[in-house]
Amino acid sequence: APPTAPGKLTAKALSKSLIALSWTDSAGETEYRLERMAGEKAFTQIATPASGSTTYFDTTVVEKTSYIYRIRAANTGGVSNYSN
Repeated sequence: APPTAPGKLTAKALSKSLIALSWTDSAGETEYRLERMAGEKAFTQIATPASGSTTYFDTTVVEKTSYIYRIRAANTGGVSNYSN
């Protein structure tokens, strides 16, 4: 079965080129799939944080660009719904 969805995804800009992301751990995942939308473009996967992780630092951001993030958990049974 797919894992449960991670929750409470938050993003905080720490500088002009660094955004800290955090979420609550889901159950049964083997990895996470973190996606980002920059401006009006489509979501693209930017990272696959390891099982049990609850933070990620996005160091590829560009100043004065809006970003939207979403994350979901995955295992051999499939993928969860996206986070909040």
